Amino acid sequence: MNRALSNYLTLVITLTLCYTVYLFIFKQPFTITPIILFVVGAAIAECIRFFVLKSNEKKEDTLKK
Repeated sequence: MNRALSNYLTLVITLTLCYTVYLFIFKQPFTITPIILFVVGAAIAECIRFFVLKSNEKKEDTLKK
């Protein structure tokens, strides 16, 4: 679970930093909407990754039997 949280935070921080750089380069006004999308999107991506890993573990267990 700690690894999942670490991956999630890394993804959110990376996306937020990219957005911040974009704001400064193109001198765009700040809006909170992209940050919310990054947080929700990263959570969805991490859940998908978690369930895919669990599914692969089950397949490996089945193949070992």
